[in-house]
Amino acid sequence: MTLAEAAEVGLLYRPTAGGEPNVWFTRPKQTAADYVARLEKRRNACTGRQLYMIRRLSTHPDLVLFVRHRRGTDLTSGKYEITDRILLCPDRRLRALKSKPGFARRSST
Repeated sequence: MTLAEAAEVGLLYRPTAGGEPNVWFTRPKQTAADYVARLEKRRNACTGRQLYMIRRLSTHPDLVLFVRHRRGTDLTSGKYEITDRILLCPDRRLRALKSKPGFARRSST
């Protein structure tokens, strides 16, 4: 088990509990403050999620930047992989992975 603030750049992590299947995180070289500073330069062109990240980091400066990867399959287009940047609490528990999760079909509940 590793805390988010102690995670190493480039390694694969997953949440220890309560996470979605086929989701993993990587920590980029860029810090959260650097990423938000880059977003603020183009504030008028930011998406709503990016504006939320700017606001959240201004109120909680200790958050850690991660890249979230999601893999799966659907019935129409086959396999997909989606990545986005998120801010995690520094005390979020993560577990290291040796390899990326596969493409599992989502349940239809």
